[in-house]
Amino acid sequence: MIPANTLMVAPFRDGVTAQRGRRTGGRTTADRLASHCRSASVARVAEAPRPEQATVSAHHPDGSATVLRDDGVLVEVPARAVAAGGWRSLRPGQRVTLERAEGGRVDALRPPV
Repeated sequence: MIPANTLMVAPFRDGVTAQRGRRTGGRTTADRLASHCRSASVARVAEAPRPEQATVSAHHPDGSATVLRDDGVLVEVPARAVAAGGWRSLRPGQRVTLERAEGGRVDALRPPV
């Protein structure tokens, strides 16, 4: 049997170790801080959506473009959105960022982030 005042060392998933005491029921300050940080980071991600990255597939003569998002979906981008991003021309393979409006339509193609 392990005495009540003995501290045990338990590894976390990322390789960092923390001391866990038997008197505290296994939860240390490191455990409480780690769980708080995880929930805070999830809240921050929900507030600020990540920009959509894409690769230019084709730039059409009318000024519009077809881009391939990183998740594999082809998106048609109107000429006004290409011009709003300040592009004169695009070449296949060029990386861009999609800027979307409330309704989901592409408002502008921006340089990659």
